[in-house]
Amino acid sequence: MPKGPLIPLRDFERIHKTIYSVISNEQGDPLKSCFFFSMFAAAIMRRHYKIDAKVTAGIAAYRLGMDDKHTLMFAEEVDGYLECTDNGFHAWVEADDWVIDFMAPLFPKITPCAAKMFQKKRNQTASTPDGLSVPGDFFVLGNQTMTDSLFDHFDSKPAYADLLEIAKRWYKRPPKKMAGEVGIENGKGKIDMVKLQGARLVGAW
Repeated sequence: MPKGPLIPLRDFERIHKTIYSVISNEQGDPLKSCFFFSMFAAAIMRRHYKIDAKVTAGIAAYRLGMDDKHTLMFAEEVDGYLECTDNGFHAWVEADDWVIDFMAPLFPKITPCAAKMFQKKRNQTASTPDGLSVPGDFFVLGNQTMTDSLFDHFDSKPAYADLLEIAKRWYKRPPKKMAGEVGIENGKGKIDMVKLQGARLVGAW
């Protein structure tokens, strides 16, 4: 059993940058792409790390600072209850009892905080969304119906599978060198050269 996280910080950052670069080139909003981050990351983990990673969608909450305003909630309030809906959900990766969120380096774009890796053991999750008190506390609750719906949508778009394959091929596991850019065909039949970009991480939650 590894003493540290399942995915080392340097690797996590590179996986995030790979996915972020591909998504950004497609004019997608990275802040609304949690399922893509999770799908691409899980595929990279399976190919390059031989880790049985799976994607789960549902309700999620993260405490990113000491004030309540620094708590991110991915859910929708319906009749006084938090529910997983089309307008309120999140997606993450689960593997070997770890909960891993490869979209976490983008959290500073949502609320004031540092760009960090989020990778926690499943048994560290709070029992309720209200039980988050210190930075790094989190709550996740998977919703199979939402997960299945997102998978169906992903599978219905062949272009998504093509982009996933590009990300898997482009990524190289450290300490191997990774190409600074990759060619992706655009809708006009031309090749766009996509440069590796994304947040530099300063630590972990």
